[in-house]
Amino acid sequence: MTVARRPARPRLTRRRRARAWRAALAIALAAGSAGGCGGSGDDADTARAAAPRSTPSGFAAASAGRVTLAHPSGWLPVEPPEGWPFAAELRDGSRVHARVGVIRAVPRPSDADADAGVVAAAVDTALRLTVTRYDRGPRRDLRVPGARDAVRVDYTYLDGPGAGEPAKGTDVVLVYGRGESAVVRITGRPATLPPAVVDQIVGTVTVVPGPGG
Repeated sequence: MTVARRPARPRLTRRRRARAWRAALAIALAAGSAGGCGGSGDDADTARAAAPRSTPSGFAAASAGRVTLAHPSGWLPVEPPEGWPFAAELRDGSRVHARVGVIRAVPRPSDADADAGVVAAAVDTALRLTVTRYDRGPRRDLRVPGARDAVRVDYTYLDGPGAGEPAKGTDVVLVYGRGESAVVRITGRPATLPPAVVDQIVGTVTVVPGPGG
């Protein structure tokens, strides 16, 4: 008697799941919260001045490798956490009100399945593991010059010691070149991070040309 075998799951699904879980640990170590402490990383010296596609009035240009962006000029560059080649913060003394940064400790999809959704899934898993009361909105496709694929994800969570304070974040997940990926993360308190500022930062994100396209 022949016993019918259950169809095997597609290999691509298994690879993506494994990639997402491997990346979740890296992102959990690198990401932190809006008001988290900075750290040092080997990529820190790759951050430099750059010219994004459009720098709004009152904004400052910055880059990390091939990823360029602009942030409000009152947000000052700081020593980034490990896995972040660039970070800038809006501070009041030791209190961090908002932060923007570039995270490179994320999955590197192959050319065959260069999909920002794979990276976004890993980021989502890491945030669920590391922040309190995390609640995200839908992933939205985004057109970013120079990126092969990009999505935007907006979310809310509680930040800080004790019960925490309401905070919000926006991640721009990028896939570009030959399996390269990065996340531009914007986080802060709702009172000090207006939606218009978030949209302006997102609108300046660009991937500049480099080896591999």
